[in-house]
Amino acid sequence: MGSVSTFLNSFEGFWRRPKNDYRNAVRGFRVALDTNVLLELYRFTPGARREMLNVLRGIQDRLWVPHHVASEFYGRRTTALKEHLDLYTSTPESLEGEKRKALQSIHTFAKRCSIGDDDKRKLTQPIEEAFALVLSEISRHKDSFDLTLNQVVAEDPVLEELADLLDGRVGEPFEADVIDSMKEEYDRRAKQEVPPGFRDFGKKENAHGDFFLWEQLLREAASSGSSFLLVTNDAKEDWIRRDANLIIGAHPSLIEEYKARCGAGDFLITQLDSFLRIAKEELGAVVSDSTMQQAKNLTTVHADPRDEVFSMSDNLYLDVLSAIEEESSPQSDSKDDRSRAKAMMGLLRKVLAAEVDASGSYQVRLVGNEVGLFEDVWYPVVLSASRRDVNAQTRERVEAARMQIVKAAKYKDIMDLRERVKFLASEIDSGGLGDERRDLMRRALSRHKKELSDLLFEFEDKFMRGGE
Repeated sequence: MGSVSTFLNSFEGFWRRPKNDYRNAVRGFRVALDTNVLLELYRFTPGARREMLNVLRGIQDRLWVPHHVASEFYGRRTTALKEHLDLYTSTPESLEGEKRKALQSIHTFAKRCSIGDDDKRKLTQPIEEAFALVLSEISRHKDSFDLTLNQVVAEDPVLEELADLLDGRVGEPFEADVIDSMKEEYDRRAKQEVPPGFRDFGKKENAHGDFFLWEQLLREAASSGSSFLLVTNDAKEDWIRRDANLIIGAHPSLIEEYKARCGAGDFLITQLDSFLRIAKEELGAVVSDSTMQQAKNLTTVHADPRDEVFSMSDNLYLDVLSAIEEESSPQSDSKDDRSRAKAMMGLLRKVLAAEVDASGSYQVRLVGNEVGLFEDVWYPVVLSASRRDVNAQTRERVEAARMQIVKAAKYKDIMDLRERVKFLASEIDSGGLGDERRDLMRRALSRHKKELSDLLFEFEDKFMRGGE
């Protein structure tokens, strides 16, 4: 990085490194690849996949993959492809549903406003043509995609490329007798929100994955004395630092730990789209605008906001609630399962207390670790080509639980208001108040009594007359 002001050097990670540092890293650092980058090869279009593989071949002698990344890759490659292929089915189905809703709205409008068939056709035809065009484009993209599940299981062309590319460039695994202690170390760090991986704490599977990747990278850097550029599409706050929602760079704690463990080596993190852009500029690699855009889109998908609102229709809401309910019971007596179930139970309470907006959609605001936990359930339900069948008993049970949450909140409001009415009445009866003060309190008492009456009527109407 050259000579750096002591005013900057003591606060590395709080300011963005110059572009030239990233250029130098792409030209000369060892390059570590995260699992999500390898899996993008199953999501990219054929042309984008070829370009990305060619970029990696150009720096093959500097490539390195932590053993845990390779392990995750083997465990998730077919799932990554299946999720991608499912989009070609679930997206048209979703659009067909939206088209039916739009046409039904037009039919209702035409009927109530006594609009004739010719005029109604002028309203419905543009909708049908627009949806037909979009569905045709989706079908074209589906036809041009060259990977199938059967092909990948039988003779995976991506795996064949990576086998050649990463031969001799995968790190060593942890010794079997230290894995349990490493997981305990992850738990300790995650509870203290020490990066990386604390945003995954409570996940059912592989919550420790980011920490294992990081520890293996640190050991490799320390033993080799190398500087590393980590290419990842993980843009969560336990890997990178943001300022005004702009990515600054690697989390300051990661930089500090890297320096403490690895000595003089340098460490940078970049997302795949930035890596490809710099490779094009500095190494002369052929990277099209389409490939750049695909990489950027996928980086956005992997970003995990600190605070996010999820909006759901009533059916989707109940589907997701049912899935969370299933996860809230431990599958075994193991510490990980109990911890996961406890986190899911907290999430269930939060989702049950969702607000309903004017359009009837359920709005759930989640923060921190809740976002990652929720997405574990949310994405499989949304992406599933055939959404899980939620029977009437499950729906009734989930809705009853939700109503209990609402009922408890309303009851608390009534109790609080009753206490205020009692206090005001007691103060007025006690005497010793000036006329102006007494009038103010009487008006407040009258207002609170009306609010209490309205609340009691709403509570009785909703919960005491068969509303549950």
